[in-house]
Amino acid sequence: MSDGCVRFASLRDTTSEPTGFIFTASGRTAYVNLQHRGINHGALVKITGFRVPGRSDDEWESRGR
Repeated sequence: MSDGCVRFASLRDTTSEPTGFIFTASGRTAYVNLQHRGINHGALVKITGFRVPGRSDDEWESRGR
């Protein structure tokens, strides 16, 4: 049985960790912050391509999303 959670990404760099994850209001784009330990360096990663249940791609395109 599943609660609906699926893994869609993983972090292979053992010196970094995700410090935040958020979807935009449309649900089609997400952002994750990555922090690298010890070197005071990080990254903001944009992830796109999510499909929203009940919404067609044409509907989102016509709304300018």
